[in-house]
Amino acid sequence: MTTRLMETLDRDVAIMRTKMAEVMPAADGEARQARELMILLHTGLFVIQRDETSTVEELREFAGQILDRTRMTKQ
Repeated sequence: MTTRLMETLDRDVAIMRTKMAEVMPAADGEARQARELMILLHTGLFVIQRDETSTVEELREFAGQILDRTRMTKQ
């Protein structure tokens, strides 16, 4: 089930990344990294909000995967 959520997250993040680049271009690496984290976290929350079929445990696992991605993004 979390695979479906991650696919939805990846799709929505790609859309948001494109839209954000148009209105908020990032000049340097740090600004780009901050924008990427903001997009990932906000989009993840919206994916969880829209989901109606996952169990609490699946949503916890999904949230953990999002946090893992934020750690990778910061490195």
